[in-house]
Amino acid sequence: VTQRAEKRASHLAARLLPTLVSGNYRQLQAEVELAAQGSPEVVEIGVADTDPTMTLLACSDPARVSKGLSGPAARMFEERVGAGSGSGAGLGGGDGPVSFPDHAGQQVVVLTPMGQQPVLARLYLLETTAAIEEDLSKVVVIPPARVPIAAVIGLGLLGFLIAVGLALLGARRLSLQAEQVSEMAGQMASGNFDARIDPQLGDVAERLNIAAEQVQSLQQAQIEGNMHASRINEELHNAQVVQQTLMPDVRRIARGPLQLCGVYRSVSRLSGDWWTYYPLDEDRTLLVLADVLGHGVGAAVVGAMAFGCAAELYQELQGELKPDLLLHRLNRAIFSTTRGKYTMSCFAAILDTKECLLTYASGAHAFPMLFRVRDPQRPFVPLVAPGAPLGSSEAPDFTASTQPFEQGDLLVCYTDGLIEAANAAGDPFGDKRVRQTVQRSHNRNVEEICEIILGEVSRFVGSVELDDDQTLVVARNLPSTGVSWSSS
Repeated sequence: VTQRAEKRASHLAARLLPTLVSGNYRQLQAEVELAAQGSPEVVEIGVADTDPTMTLLACSDPARVSKGLSGPAARMFEERVGAGSGSGAGLGGGDGPVSFPDHAGQQVVVLTPMGQQPVLARLYLLETTAAIEEDLSKVVVIPPARVPIAAVIGLGLLGFLIAVGLALLGARRLSLQAEQVSEMAGQMASGNFDARIDPQLGDVAERLNIAAEQVQSLQQAQIEGNMHASRINEELHNAQVVQQTLMPDVRRIARGPLQLCGVYRSVSRLSGDWWTYYPLDEDRTLLVLADVLGHGVGAAVVGAMAFGCAAELYQELQGELKPDLLLHRLNRAIFSTTRGKYTMSCFAAILDTKECLLTYASGAHAFPMLFRVRDPQRPFVPLVAPGAPLGSSEAPDFTASTQPFEQGDLLVCYTDGLIEAANAAGDPFGDKRVRQTVQRSHNRNVEEICEIILGEVSRFVGSVELDDDQTLVVARNLPSTGVSWSSS
């Protein structure tokens, strides 16, 4: 829990830093409140100034803004300073986060600096560990795996054969019985457990018969278990095939001057990531990217339901479909079905190549980036839009925003599994590396840009297994002058 909290704090600090640098504290407050809504274990998030009183510049509890640091975060800081480690170390004065687990209070506080040389502010994240501790209290200890039955039987037969040999040396009158027992032992050793001995030969014969029957029962159970596992594997494969139909059947899509490319990588056979597009008319295309929280069958079912709801709404409204309306309808469907047990982040945008305009709305999705080719001073524009995760409440508010989408501009969208992919040291890939990669490769076509970004993620992560699905979509408004983008 502490490692996840530190990872979340580092990622959030990096995401909030541009807003902090710009001095837009109203936007900073909005982003902090939005981040606090994204996970049930988050109790409080705040950004504190570097002054001695640790004045809060933003806080998930708006009433505490402009006041000094207090509560568990302040208490942990005081204990750290009292221990003689210094104020800088006590509040994440180094390069990374500092965590303070409070097992008695079932909480963990993470403090991390924002900015380096100098530190502009410090972000604190308070999470509850009550849910995981409650789950751990219900853990059932599974006994160690038993010795394979074949080995037990083999050792038993070996000992029995030795005993038989001794008996033959000591009592010739048992030769007939010993031959029968030896014959059965040989058949059992070769895998034939249908053989039986006349029970009148004594207790040993009866025990051998019982052992053979037990082995037969175990063999039958193993066969049935393998068949059950095979059926489950086949059903999962069929479900995976169905889920793949939620994605466009081609990676690179062209609609006039608009080019689209989407790539999906799953960490499990079933997941909740999906993306699609809907032609509204000759010049306008609706792009949708979604990520259901969690993995497995449950997340896949919720994702498929949301995809089906979006497709039905498109069939109903066609060119009248708007991003904010789509999010409202999807939220209603998910909340009425799951009642908050499953949530989904979602980004929807209309790409208008005629008016060179981008109209978008978001439900707590990782902020997409707009790359402006003609603005070398400020090429990247994060598409920030207010909105809670879909399915988290009955009637959240989603507001559509607009940005120019000039010829040559790039739209880069992804799920949080891409920027949160961590290397062996636990460092996330981050949106900064995405921007650097796009900056180097923006003159390529959209398919190559997707491959380059995912290649950089793979090189960064190395041999570490991914813990979340990754979906990446890149869109470009091609110039009308016939410029062809490099493919080398």
